[in-house]
Amino acid sequence: LVSAPPKPYTEAEAKQHLADFRNAWLLSGLGMSFDFVHFPRHAAETRFAGIGWASSDKNGLVTRFELSKPTADKTAKPEVWEWLLQNGASPHVWVLAPGATAATEVPKDKWRTPMLPGLIYTPFDLMMPFLYWTDYQYNGTDRILGRGVEIYTMLPPPDEKAGGLCTVKLFIDPGLGDAGALVRMQQLDAKGGVALQFDLGHVKEVDDQWMFEDCELLNKVTDDYDQFVVKAVALKLTLDPALFQPANLTKPVPMPPESAWHSM
Repeated sequence: LVSAPPKPYTEAEAKQHLADFRNAWLLSGLGMSFDFVHFPRHAAETRFAGIGWASSDKNGLVTRFELSKPTADKTAKPEVWEWLLQNGASPHVWVLAPGATAATEVPKDKWRTPMLPGLIYTPFDLMMPFLYWTDYQYNGTDRILGRGVEIYTMLPPPDEKAGGLCTVKLFIDPGLGDAGALVRMQQLDAKGGVALQFDLGHVKEVDDQWMFEDCELLNKVTDDYDQFVVKAVALKLTLDPALFQPANLTKPVPMPPESAWHSM
């Protein structure tokens, strides 16, 4: 999809657009089979398999997924991590580590720790809590990755600054989906340089919904990057809200029938 730069918003329009983007929750459940592929600059790639589920509750988007790391012994059962992310204005993170009998909540100061050794992605990168920072600037329009985008600069609150977080820039295509789609995100360092960059890859219309096929998270300091590759999706699912309770991370999610899945 290629689009021209949109007409710049007025201040009121920019405020409304960002509010709509923040509140673009799922109307039904979603399942996703995916791979995280880590590409170090000077080493071989590593692939992590995952399957995830998403829905919305009164607080916002909630996602649950499992990640498995490959083992040197191909006959051995891989270790599996179960994650639960509550997005929104009051985010939370829980993890069920391999061998654990109950999930534990991840403290906020650990959200920027990679989800698995060998990955760049962190819970912070997936939840993107900066979307809900109240202090921001609207910077007009541009054209990024062939798409017309509206640009916002999100300014961290004092507690985030104390934790070392700096400005985050959002590049949103307002014409992709009901409330737009994030085309690029840049986390800036203290000098204003780009430390970490997210780029949306290909998108595909599936069952009347736009779905991303892949995206990339690049560490601009090391040039290592992670690629998120979607293999299949199941849309319009009815998922029991209890599945998204931390106490139930030990219980498997019932798998939808094969006919519910769409290859990407």
